[in-house]
Amino acid sequence: MLIDSRLKAVHDGRAEAGPEQRQPVDHVVPNLVALMRTMPNSVRPEAVPTMAGLVIASAAGPSPSLRRQQYGSWTKEETTPLEVTAFLVAEHINHITDAPDSATRLITDALSSAGED
Repeated sequence: MLIDSRLKAVHDGRAEAGPEQRQPVDHVVPNLVALMRTMPNSVRPEAVPTMAGLVIASAAGPSPSLRRQQYGSWTKEETTPLEVTAFLVAEHINHITDAPDSATRLITDALSSAGED
């Protein structure tokens, strides 16, 4: 519920990121990078900065699709690291919310809302 209300506040333009909102990003990226480095068969070392940048950009506000507009579609080499990143972020969301399906609900709700627009 905390994440749902935070996302709604951000989309409504009534949220300011204070230190408590920025703190999880401070912890997510180093852990994400460390985990990706332990998966060299799935995430090649050169993909780690791209995936970390994707998470940082998402936390800062710009859409990852802006990067895609500049650099083109995801390449075959980026697909698996992208999937690993999405999985690790989803696992982190599930962990901090203490709900095993929290990330799935967030994604489902976001996709449902996008379809209504």
